[in-house]
Amino acid sequence: GAPQEESKADSGGNQSVTIKLLLKRMQELQKQLQEQQQQLAAAQAAKYPTPEAKTTAVMSIQGQIADTNAALMEVAASLVKEMAKGSSTGSVVNTTA
Repeated sequence: GAPQEESKADSGGNQSVTIKLLLKRMQELQKQLQEQQQQLAAAQAAKYPTPEAKTTAVMSIQGQIADTNAALMEVAASLVKEMAKGSSTGSVVNTTA
């Protein structure tokens, strides 16, 4: 009964499928960001044969973090747009719930 559950969740939460997907994507990205920050800390603490090797490793992870941050910003912007759409039709999303 997956389709039935889907529609039930929609009417109950007052959130579009798009918003749900965006929120899910955002959680995934935040998790990814945490992992990358741990990798960065590990890379900075690790021993390298040369300073260049360390710089390369650290910069590589910083690049990934920048990409993830950019993706997060995009998702957040889309989320704001979607929520604005919803509120203009009178179904205001309750954030306190």
